[in-house]
Amino acid sequence: LETNIRLNRLQDRVHAVPLAVGAAFGEQEFYVCEPREVAGLSQLGGKPRADKTYRTERVVVTTIDSYCAANAIARVDVLKIDTEGGELAVLLGAMDVLRRDHPLVIAEYAPTNADQYGYHPDALIELLTGLGYNVRKDHEDIIAE
Repeated sequence: LETNIRLNRLQDRVHAVPLAVGAAFGEQEFYVCEPREVAGLSQLGGKPRADKTYRTERVVVTTIDSYCAANAIARVDVLKIDTEGGELAVLLGAMDVLRRDHPLVIAEYAPTNADQYGYHPDALIELLTGLGYNVRKDHEDIIAE
């Protein structure tokens, strides 16, 4: 990520922060999928896929609400979430931001990934519509405005 930020000369607008986000502050197991070519299947908590190989790391987890409060972020315009099933936890940790700023939300909608966390991705739609969002599916994503 940091290499891509530099290559695209985005240092003045994009900052990589070495934190995981979820529903609550603390530490959690992060399952890093190997080999590197499939590292996008890595996930925070949940039940990793049995057909993949993982190594684990202990990582610091914060919530979007806590991070915004601690860093005096006054407004969030967009939330893009692709956490291999952890999308519901990320949204639950962003309830203040969702209510206050009503940002555009783009989140992965994948039943297989959500199942690793014990929920159906329709729970994302229910949560967001309950907050007044209009939600539509677009391939494997939901877009909530």
